[in-house]
Amino acid sequence: IPTVAPRAGEHYLEKFKMYASGFHVSAYGVEWLRFEPDCPLPHLVQTVPHVAFVVDDLKEAIAG
Repeated sequence: IPTVAPRAGEHYLEKFKMYASGFHVSAYGVEWLRFEPDCPLPHLVQTVPHVAFVVDDLKEAIAG
């Protein structure tokens, strides 16, 4: 979930120029994302909440 407010426990991801927090303490894996002004990620990712899934094999997960 994109946010502009700093949150407790956030960690910085230098490659993406963003901060992430909450995933490891949320029962449902909710993660808060805060972006630097020069973040290289698409504007859509920086402004719209989205769902992401972790899978072992992406090709297998999207087959069919």
